[in-house]
Amino acid sequence: MLQLEKAGSADTTEEDYMRIIACKTASLFVTAGVSGAIAVDASESLKAAAKDYSMALGIAFQIRDDILDYAGTDELGKPVGADLKEQKITLPLLGAMANCPEREEEIRTKVRGIAEKPESCSDLRDFVLDNDGLVYASTRLEEWIEKAVHAMAAFPDSPAKAYLIEIARYNSLREV
Repeated sequence: MLQLEKAGSADTTEEDYMRIIACKTASLFVTAGVSGAIAVDASESLKAAAKDYSMALGIAFQIRDDILDYAGTDELGKPVGADLKEQKITLPLLGAMANCPEREEEIRTKVRGIAEKPESCSDLRDFVLDNDGLVYASTRLEEWIEKAVHAMAAFPDSPAKAYLIEIARYNSLREV
């Protein structure tokens, strides 16, 4: 609901964005991760580590998805620019606005007007690319990947642990 509200007003902040993806995407990862820990009767500390890993993995997954909305190709998954067409302000756009604050109100106005001027999507994509919005989002992506990897320190070394770390790191590379 927050995402829909923010799409209409185009006033999403980075704090709003993080709340949206924690509730929307990452919560599903947490449910799966904690359910696994519960299923094997893990200790409370390992359940907490599973939750931390899953939350960080889910946030990283969504950040990567939002990067691909600007840098991907239509052939690889959802159409590029789908979020903008829905007036969603995601981390790459927030990063570009942070890097170019003097244009923030102009950019938010363009987002609010996408329904009337869908050609603005191209201008907004260029703004993100020209103002290092992808670099900003990629830096945050790496931070969340490292949080996921760090959470795995609570678990004993095993092939499963190694695979989970590899899954977290794969978010830097995935193209779909």
